Amino acid sequence: MDVGVRSWYPPEKGVYRLDVDASVNANTNFFGIGAVVRDSEGKLPAALALPISLPSFVLEAEIHAIIHGVRLCLQEGFGLVVVD
Repeated sequence: MDVGVRSWYPPEKGVYRLDVDASVNANTNFFGIGAVVRDSEGKLPAALALPISLPSFVLEAEIHAIIHGVRLCLQEGFGLVVVD
């Protein structure tokens, strides 16, 4: 398991930052994805968490998280978005 210190840093003013992640329960093969959108002040204008059953591996789940996160940004009308 990769355990490290990772710090969040804000995007430039007028830009939103999309952070995504995915996880799997190895016992049940249950996947979940999440996305968080923050602005330059650290405010949280949008977020989502979803169960998904499609992927066969974690990287595929991460890709689903990015896709759902970008869709969320489009639906909310966020202009410039940095994906992390």
